[in-house]
Amino acid sequence: MRNFIKLLISFVLIIDILGCSSELNVDAAKSEVDNFHKLMSNEAYSEIYNNMASIFKNSGAESQTVEILSKIRNKLGKCNEANINGWSIQKSSFGSDAQIILTYRVTCEHGSGTETFRIVNENGIMRISFYNMGSDDLFK
Repeated sequence: MRNFIKLLISFVLIIDILGCSSELNVDAAKSEVDNFHKLMSNEAYSEIYNNMASIFKNSGAESQTVEILSKIRNKLGKCNEANINGWSIQKSSFGSDAQIILTYRVTCEHGSGTETFRIVNENGIMRISFYNMGSDDLFK
């Protein structure tokens, strides 16, 4: 009986992992971040906002996002290097709202920092649902 329970738990975990990986694609998430970086370099802040997940858009107006992103760009300058620092997949206990969390170390003209992105699958398209730039250089 114990072997059956162990087998059943293993089966459920495998199905859970496979289900998560089918809806979340780390390479596609990285590609979305690459596109974000390209748009930041071109100061295309409205386009960044338009590409964000609906949960992001529901949390604030486009003008707020444009203002914050432009302040980051003005303070740090153009970022010329972004290296992935790590990633993880986070899934709720109910099996919905799975997301990929990516962290990048960025080097810019006037400073450096750590970016955190949360990426969700929205109708088959990987979209950024959260962005954070952590940098002491923003406060200098």
